[in-house]
Amino acid sequence: MVFGCIAGVGAFVAGNCNPAELMFLHNLGAALSFVCICFYTVLLTFLTSRCKLTGLERYLYPIRIVFSSIQVTLTVLYCVFFTQKDFYYRHISAIFEWTLSLNLELFEFSYAVEFYFFSSAMLSVLLSNSDEENTIILS
Repeated sequence: MVFGCIAGVGAFVAGNCNPAELMFLHNLGAALSFVCICFYTVLLTFLTSRCKLTGLERYLYPIRIVFSSIQVTLTVLYCVFFTQKDFYYRHISAIFEWTLSLNLELFEFSYAVEFYFFSSAMLSVLLSNSDEENTIILS
């Protein structure tokens, strides 16, 4: 949740600072957002290896490892290139910015498989007050 809040603040700064006038603040907000999203994808990929909800995790886990690896690599490259003064490197950092956004959307799209298996009965049990039932379903 903390990563999400910090990423939201960074995205707010990046979205509200015009890159033509406030390039440094725009890039700083985007870098803050992408670094937090990078930790978020790595954490969720790790949790995918630990949780067995649908039985399809053996296929989803390698896919999420690929998306997380791309996210980490491009985040590091983005953070290196956005600090450069040359227009060529700034242009490359803008390409990385859009590629990071697309990669995050594809990463999140991989969760559609798991949400497909959620039934209304499972959700009602998870939302009930009995802690005993929750541990049975989650284990």
